Amino acid sequence: AIARGDFSRVERSAHTLKGASATFGATSLVSAALRIEKMGHAHTLDGIAPALVAVETALDALRAELAVLITS
Repeated sequence: AIARGDFSRVERSAHTLKGASATFGATSLVSAALRIEKMGHAHTLDGIAPALVAVETALDALRAELAVLITS
């Protein structure tokens, strides 16, 4: 969606990620997804690279937290 400049898809995907993240209480991931959702809504991808890095970082943190919960 990003490569194609499909702003509606970017917005919807980020919105879905934001909602799922909120279910887990992953506030950093919610914030990062919200940034991307707003970009899609505004039809701009300016600053998308650091926003994607923020999502990836927050996802890594959530994965680590979930791994601890699963193994304990």
